[in-house]
Amino acid sequence: LEDIGITGTSRATRVLNGGKLEITHNLKGYVTTLTPNQLTWSASCNCPVSGSWTGTVSGSETATDFNIEVTGCGTATVTANGNAESVTFDRCSGV
Repeated sequence: LEDIGITGTSRATRVLNGGKLEITHNLKGYVTTLTPNQLTWSASCNCPVSGSWTGTVSGSETATDFNIEVTGCGTATVTANGNAESVTFDRCSGV
């Protein structure tokens, strides 16, 4: 929807910030919009190690705003509707 700002010339210096990414679930009929906020990588992890994604799900039975706060390599806290839950991402181990 909007250009995502990407800086850094390697994984160790990569940062995503601003812009909007839209994901459409054609079968279920809902749309998720995501905005990266200072998502930062390190040389030793395949995934971001800090920063967050803010998002909105619309078109489903209940619209939801949520936040994914990256807490380390492969870990995050997802907060939606006032409920927070720790999650682990696959394939984020160190390189």
